[in-house]
Amino acid sequence: MWQRRKLSVPIPRLIGVSVCSVALFLAIQVSSRDLGLQGGQEDKELVAKGKKAYDAYTCYDCHGRNGEGTYDAPDLTSSRLTAAEISKFLQRPSADADAKGMPTIPADSPDLQPLVAYVLSLRKAPPK
Repeated sequence: MWQRRKLSVPIPRLIGVSVCSVALFLAIQVSSRDLGLQGGQEDKELVAKGKKAYDAYTCYDCHGRNGEGTYDAPDLTSSRLTAAEISKFLQRPSADADAKGMPTIPADSPDLQPLVAYVLSLRKAPPK
């Protein structure tokens, strides 16, 4: 006769993991869509423009040449901020960042979107 087996993982936990996975997937999609990133030549050009802006604003003085962070500013390679959150922070740096000389990048600045794209490009690939 058929016997019902108990699941090794409780159903609420399975549902929670599923919801989190879907939310993460959607967040990644929204971040890419916010920037208009499609993975093509246009994206590479946007990131290249962002690198030039990063150098022009001397972001490397505090964040490091490759975004690795220093005593004065956080590591950008392990940031979990979305494109929208990075954009918001660039437009309104925290009081601490402002005091350390971080520039404000207005929403209508031609440097904003490229800087966001460049910061996102610095992220380390997740471990396999």
